[in-house]
Amino acid sequence: TRRVGLLLMRSSTAIARAAFGGWVDVFMEVLEARWLEDKRNAVIATKVALLLMRSSTTIGRAAFAGWVDVCAEEKEARRLEEERNAVVTKRVAMLFMRHITFIVRAAFSGWADVSVEEKESRRLEDERHAAITKRVALLFMRNS
Repeated sequence: TRRVGLLLMRSSTAIARAAFGGWVDVFMEVLEARWLEDKRNAVIATKVALLLMRSSTTIGRAAFAGWVDVCAEEKEARRLEEERNAVVTKRVAMLFMRHITFIVRAAFSGWADVSVEEKESRRLEDERHAAITKRVALLFMRNS
C-alpha cells in the first residue's frame, strides 16, 4: 500500500491532468453535440421558413379555392331552396285554380251577405230618422 501511495503521489499531477483532460473531452463533446443540435434546429427552421415562403402562394390558392367551393355550395343551396319554394308556390297556385270557383262563390256569398246586412241597417236607420223627424214635426206643429 505504501508503494501505491508513493506511486499515486508521484503521479498525482498526471492523474489530475488525465482526469481534467477526460473532463474537458466530455465537456467539449457535450458542447459539440449542443452546437450540432442547435445547427440542425436552425437548418430545420430555415427549411420550414423557406417552405412556408415558397408555399404561401399555394396556401393562399388553396384557401381561395376552398372559399370558392364554399360560395358555390351556398349558391347551390340557395338555388335549390328557390326551386323548392317555386314548386310549393306552383302547387298552391294549382290548388287555388282547382278551387277557384268555390273560392269565388264563397267570396261573392260573403259579399252578398254583408251587402244585404248593410242595406237592412241603412233601411232601419232611415226609418228611425224618419220617425224622429216625424215626431219633431208633430211637436213643432203642436207648439205653433
